[in-house]
Amino acid sequence: IESSLFFTSFNNENETSLVTGSSDGCIEIWSSSSKYTQLRTHDLSYQAKDQIMMHYEDDDAADDAVLAMCTNNDNTMLCTGSANGTIYIWKVQNGKCLRQIKKAFDGAVLCCCFSHDSSKIVSGSFDGTCREFGLRTSKMLKEFRGHNGYVNCCRYVLLGSGGNSSGTDAGGELLVVTGSGDGTVRVWDGRTSEVRRIIRPVSFAATVENTLSTAGSTVDGVGVDGPAIIAVLPLYCASGGGGKQPRAMMIVVTRSPCARVWD
Repeated sequence: IESSLFFTSFNNENETSLVTGSSDGCIEIWSSSSKYTQLRTHDLSYQAKDQIMMHYEDDDAADDAVLAMCTNNDNTMLCTGSANGTIYIWKVQNGKCLRQIKKAFDGAVLCCCFSHDSSKIVSGSFDGTCREFGLRTSKMLKEFRGHNGYVNCCRYVLLGSGGNSSGTDAGGELLVVTGSGDGTVRVWDGRTSEVRRIIRPVSFAATVENTLSTAGSTVDGVGVDGPAIIAVLPLYCASGGGGKQPRAMMIVVTRSPCARVWD
């Protein structure tokens, strides 16, 4: 197993499923009723027929490993990333591939995230870049370039949307947050792709200490003092509309025994 995630049901049933991606390119959805030992087949007929979702590249089959995956807000679509740099978009209900963005990167796809309205995805790669793609055209819309190591995690964060539940970024501040093997977390303007902040843990053996840099400045010794960033998790709180809104805080998980909360 190369990648996995849990998601709640896409058809209003109170059921949690486990999605796994393997080194041979297979993507399978497992049922919680069997404690994740059997495939979910009662409402996914294609799995009952042994017709699972699968990466396919006739000329590069050895590099079809599923290294990244995510679902959209209502869990109706699944995005997966391949070791050969290709991105796939799937419809969970019928297992059909809706989009295939071939060679989206020069390196393996390590992370991906749907936009709030499911019209775009942002994805990071082993080649050190993070890119945004439109799902209507499968074309690259933006590139977030600046990391000196592989991009291991990426997230859209929408701040100050006023409880907007439409799934769009209207009225809010759209950010893209990335974490890298160079030991930094970068916060980007989601509309202009300009870097807004660079966060680098200086020493995890010390007390709470970090370096914040504004756009246009540099950080000396990037990747030397800090461990690689594994995951960045925005913190959420209840909104007035009954939903959840991101707070201006996040949990940063590193390749070390520590996880830190940043604001």
